[in-house]
Amino acid sequence: MVSKRYIYCLKHPITEEIRYVGKTKNPKNRYKKHLDSYKLVRKGRNKQYVSRWINKLKNQELEPVMKILIECNSLNVDYCETQLISHYKQFCKLTNISGGGEGDTMSEEGKKILSERMKGNKHGVGRKVTEEQKKKLSLSIMGDKNPSRKNMKPVIQYDLNMNIIKEWLSGEDAAKGLRIDPSNINRCLNNKPHYKSAGGFIWKFKKEVKNVL
Repeated sequence: MVSKRYIYCLKHPITEEIRYVGKTKNPKNRYKKHLDSYKLVRKGRNKQYVSRWINKLKNQELEPVMKILIECNSLNVDYCETQLISHYKQFCKLTNISGGGEGDTMSEEGKKILSERMKGNKHGVGRKVTEEQKKKLSLSIMGDKNPSRKNMKPVIQYDLNMNIIKEWLSGEDAAKGLRIDPSNINRCLNNKPHYKSAGGFIWKFKKEVKNVL
């Protein structure tokens, strides 16, 4: 019996960088399992990269954000998962170890059924594909050159006297360029208590500053 499946991703709550791509039939339960996985990491019973990343976020009082990438079915979920993992690995530092798709294997019978369902639909998300689904697939697999950067928010770097030093494409870019802990820059950008500066600089989102450059 063919049933509904979802391909989802886990994103950093501040930078919105995609760090994990997976599949599930119950997004709510899967997300809860991800959130609870840090407990096993702290007990030394879970060494998965994604769980260790979630534990790191928890230490910063943050949680990953789940986003559904596409809706598919039990026949083509492995295909969709491998395609999306392969795509996002080009631009994002994924915590996925494997390429997904349970080894990316499928029986000949399964391939035949999938082939029939994919006729007239090169992305293979089922017999009926809405315009919204086509758009999501197009962005996720075909035409999105670097989806992780679309949501980047430009930031302005100041010295401690509020003199402008440089504009960066994002806080993450600034952190990499200056070798500063990105979490400290993010806390400064989001006005967290006791974080007036990071790395010896003051940080502001560009949109918050009028006529800065």
